[in-house]
Amino acid sequence: MLHKKHISIFLFYSLLTVSNLYAQNTVAVLDFEGIGVSEDEARALSNRFGTEFLELSGGIYVLVERQQMGEILEEQGLQQSGCVSSECAVEVGAALGAKFIIVGSISKVGNIYSVNVKLLDVETTEVLKSISHDQMGNIGVLLTSGMREAAAKLLGMSSSSEPLATTGTLKIVSLVSGVKLYNPNTDEFMADAPMTAEVIKDMKPGMYSFLARKTGYADKLYEVRVIAGQESSLVISDLDQETGTFTINVDVDSASVFINDEFIGFAPVTTVQLPYNTYTIKVKKEGFEDFSRYQRIESPNEELDFNLKRILPTVLLSISPNNSRLSFNHKIYDPYQTQSFKLDPGTHQLTASKNGYISKTESFQINYGDDLNVSLTLDKAIASITFNVNAPNYTGFEIMGKKKVPLSLLRHTQSGVPFGGHKYQFNASKYEPAFIDVNINSLMAQNVKVNLIRKSRSKAFKKSLILPGLGQSYAENNLKGIVMLGLHVGAGYLIYDNYTKYNDSKVLMNDYYLNYKTDTDIGQMAINHRLYRNHQIDTNNAADLLMAASATFAVNWVLSAVDALLWSGL
Repeated sequence: MLHKKHISIFLFYSLLTVSNLYAQNTVAVLDFEGIGVSEDEARALSNRFGTEFLELSGGIYVLVERQQMGEILEEQGLQQSGCVSSECAVEVGAALGAKFIIVGSISKVGNIYSVNVKLLDVETTEVLKSISHDQMGNIGVLLTSGMREAAAKLLGMSSSSEPLATTGTLKIVSLVSGVKLYNPNTDEFMADAPMTAEVIKDMKPGMYSFLARKTGYADKLYEVRVIAGQESSLVISDLDQETGTFTINVDVDSASVFINDEFIGFAPVTTVQLPYNTYTIKVKKEGFEDFSRYQRIESPNEELDFNLKRILPTVLLSISPNNSRLSFNHKIYDPYQTQSFKLDPGTHQLTASKNGYISKTESFQINYGDDLNVSLTLDKAIASITFNVNAPNYTGFEIMGKKKVPLSLLRHTQSGVPFGGHKYQFNASKYEPAFIDVNINSLMAQNVKVNLIRKSRSKAFKKSLILPGLGQSYAENNLKGIVMLGLHVGAGYLIYDNYTKYNDSKVLMNDYYLNYKTDTDIGQMAINHRLYRNHQIDTNNAADLLMAASATFAVNWVLSAVDALLWSGL
């Protein structure tokens, strides 16, 4: 249970969301009925009562102005004179949009004036408070002091200027253990009902609602009104335990019925009175599948109908090789793994297949009580390929992904080729490589023609024009191709190197010549002239080597092309 302070705070703030809070409330004061006093006097006293009531309430109430009342009632075709019954007052209050309405009467017997006043809740039509006030003397005393005292009585206070109490307290206790309190509007949990009385202070006046709930008992709604300046009480008690029965019918005779795993008899059967709750109901009969269900009692008698299913025969299906594709009972299993099936009695057909294997279809008969094992083995689907190649001394490869596997052919034939697509490559000296795709989808031997295309001099010539040595390599003169390619690369390197030396020496030669021409010092002029001559020699040497390398580069290129065209052996 929550600590007293905690439950008080929790309930107080929780209840604020579900109560009719006592804030500034609109109230209308109807003209009091005059008995023994004139209508004008009754109206004047009514006005004075409203003024005193508003002042003493300390701003808790807002008074509907008399002029506004008259205009609204005239529009609605209503009148306040003579309206003293609760029904009439409520109708007028609703038309004015007031939450509360005050009606009353003023009567005179001898020299005694009697004031009778009622405060009504317009929404609920409930009379919240009713007072009487007697005043001796003349009507002036009633006006100046009597109406104030009557208003103070209706507000539950003295006629002095004491402040009006704006809050009340609520004492709550439960005589039943384990009760939880919920918000009846949102069904939100609020608190555990305290077994020891708890007092909640500083509650706004109004009507508060609690939904008391305990497992196995009917929910019960409690309402309590909190009145300013007073302590209200709420006692949780007298929760009704709800009970009912199950009547269980089964579509087969003599089925055993269990409630929460306790045997209660053979169907049809009716249980004893059970508290409202959720129960596990099980029904069993030999040769039928066990039936289980959760069911809650929510009425005096719950009638339940159960249909049992017969235990179906089973078959264990095994297919070799693993991960084959199975078509069985209008359903595809791909890949299929060995498993059991529950089947309706009768004839069933299955079809198994796998790439590289021959598909098979098989039927079997099954009845109630049977347990069958059905095995199906697929034969591997293979064929042979005979390659007719137009070149002698060829070599063949099967391309598998990024690998090339050499073919071992007997009389140009590859045996044991599995169904599916295959890719082959064939090579022969002086011929272009040939790539062949073959799809095996039948057991018949296949004849595949491989037409190798002979390499051409023109293609060797074109390759040598692109780069010396390429034509020779294409014509399978690899050594000659390497020599020509090496000579070409070497000459190219010498061209680059001597061209760089030529440019560098020429720049230095020009710089030293300029220094020689502009120097005035004889010694320095001699040094610059010597350096100029040295770099002039280097420049000339680099130019000679550059020309020789360029000639070699060009001649080698031409010789490579001519050799590929005339002496490639193609």
